[in-house]
Amino acid sequence: MTMYPYSYNEVRNKERRLHVNGLGRLSVQPDIATIHIGVISENEKIQIAEKENTQATESFLSALKQAGINEKQIQTTHFNVHPIYHQQDDSSQISGYQVTNEVRVTVSQLNQIGTIIALAMEHGANQINSLEFGLTEKQKWYYKALNEALVDAISKAQSIANVLNVTVDLTPIKITEDSRQIQPFTQKIALQSIASPPIEPGEIIVEAIITAVFRYS
Repeated sequence: MTMYPYSYNEVRNKERRLHVNGLGRLSVQPDIATIHIGVISENEKIQIAEKENTQATESFLSALKQAGINEKQIQTTHFNVHPIYHQQDDSSQISGYQVTNEVRVTVSQLNQIGTIIALAMEHGANQINSLEFGLTEKQKWYYKALNEALVDAISKAQSIANVLNVTVDLTPIKITEDSRQIQPFTQKIALQSIASPPIEPGEIIVEAIITAVFRYS
């Protein structure tokens, strides 16, 4: 005798469920940028390398502050001192020292980025390591993408129900967030001159993916 896991009534009354993925994807203009500006100094003597690095760093930071950048917008992200080696015969010997100091400058007036970079370079900076654009209200834009993902899931559920000729309850009985992603836009800056470089902020991609479960009959 064959045994089944459900009786006829259990199978007949078993709730039918439809699992659907929903995608919400937005392209948003950034409203904030972070610039990583640095100074690299090298000298045979560590004291001179450190002194030159400090002077150059203080010089460009002072210029930025005079241009309207306040201290809250500036943060040191990296400081390092390490020896420089050269190969002589079968051994390596110290020939000097390299001092690296990097700060992160956060700005909200994106049309001033090129001027800030040129000003920093003119007053001692010799490294622009990266320029990253972002959003100040990430959560707000993610919620908008999440809403679009739900609308997408509902639309898919209705479309599938139409093809199968069934009736679907478009109020989900379960919603699961599968993925959330906010992709910052990063731009490399070539240090070819102290002229203000052209800057294109691009767009930030905000994405939400959900799984929604619907009843149908």
